[in-house]
Amino acid sequence: MPENPYFEVKIVEKKGDISIGLANKRMPLDTANLFVNSAVYLFPCVSLAKPGTKIEVNFGPDFKYKF
Repeated sequence: MPENPYFEVKIVEKKGDISIGLANKRMPLDTANLFVNSAVYLFPCVSLAKPGTKIEVNFGPDFKYKF
């Protein structure tokens, strides 16, 4: 895994959004004073449970695969 992994997932909903940015190993989840720090490998996972749910993904400039 690269020394400074960078990827973030932004889940877009009608009521707001939740963003998970792992570039700094902190995951703000719109919950006051809740931050997750981890030294283990983290893998993004997104569940699209409701019809019409949309996501925007940015894996950083050096992502191996082009979409």
